[in-house]
Amino acid sequence: MPIVLAIACCSLLIAASPSHAQSTACGVSTALTLSAGVGQNDRVDATASPFQFRGRGLELSVNAAHSSGRVCMTLDAGGGTKLLSTREGTSATERLAEGDAGFGVLRTTWMRSLSIGAEARGELAITDHAYTDPRHIVATYRIGALSLGPAARWQRRFGRGDAVVQLSAPVVALIDHPYFAVWSTDPQPTFRLASVGEYRAAHAAFSYSWTAWRGVASVLSYRVNGVRYDDVHPLRSLSQSLTVGAHMPFAP
Repeated sequence: MPIVLAIACCSLLIAASPSHAQSTACGVSTALTLSAGVGQNDRVDATASPFQFRGRGLELSVNAAHSSGRVCMTLDAGGGTKLLSTREGTSATERLAEGDAGFGVLRTTWMRSLSIGAEARGELAITDHAYTDPRHIVATYRIGALSLGPAARWQRRFGRGDAVVQLSAPVVALIDHPYFAVWSTDPQPTFRLASVGEYRAAHAAFSYSWTAWRGVASVLSYRVNGVRYDDVHPLRSLSQSLTVGAHMPFAP
């Protein structure tokens, strides 16, 4: 439901915004955005538990964009820690540390506001699962992914600010998902190639920025990552974050 609402809002903004040709592929020559806010994760990792866990925590993110002719290069990274719990008849808890980073290269189309290209993305989630046994055992589990797939970016002037929507989805991925708890003697990560039918994911980011003081803009951002991994021990994850930050353009 949150993904549907986000896509619907983005579509309305795009449709309602007036036509505005960007002077550069990213809207600016070079820009950096730093943000902080709240993140939420809903997940089921059958390696640790068959139950669904959810919780919130602090989220930090950084975004950079650079234009070179009609090419827009983007870099984003974000992550945080969250304390998760479940309502499904167990008092077990999880502490989740997750982060992801993506690098995209996109080329402006004839529509000027729309750029399409490819994005490489890396994701890592480490879960400390506290069991409810008398010894209160805490086991650590992880999943890591390196993926590559198509990406699209839409930027338009809307009101007194700029709205940006960026979407990506992998078509090929390398996955590290051990079937056992990670201990201090855990070997190096072992990646295996996952097909589109096994690993399905989507990344969406929406931001709205408006100039606040001496060229520095305030930014409101919403990011969502959805993952479905149909492995021996399947995993479902939906991460969302709402952050506020500062957008700093740099003159060429």
